[in-house]
Amino acid sequence: MLPLPVYTNDFLVANSVDGSIGYKKGFGTIAINYIICINGNFPSTVAYVAGPWLGEIKLWSGLNIPHGWVRSEGQLLPINLNASLFSIIGTTYGGNGTSNFRLPDLRGGVPVAAGTNNNAQAWVIGEKKD
Repeated sequence: MLPLPVYTNDFLVANSVDGSIGYKKGFGTIAINYIICINGNFPSTVAYVAGPWLGEIKLWSGLNIPHGWVRSEGQLLPINLNASLFSIIGTTYGGNGTSNFRLPDLRGGVPVAAGTNNNAQAWVIGEKKD
């Protein structure tokens, strides 16, 4: 797995008093990405189970993604090697459902709970809106 890229942003700034242009050295930044747990504890609706939970999604800004997690970028996974995870998310995000399934692709997006919000906008699990 490749490490996340680190960006340094240098830019020009204008002085609001005299209009002169100056140079400002930017600080290194790192992108924030969604990661999903593909090797964790099966979530329970009956009893508390310590995390990380299989299928759990969280924001991550570190250089090294923790063991058992991958970026949530719509990867196609084989069902036979990920049966427990498949039993949780199925083909909600794609895949043929017989030999593979797809993880959610959250690049450039944000997860939203399924249902209808206060503005009467309906969201279906796995739906992408522009």
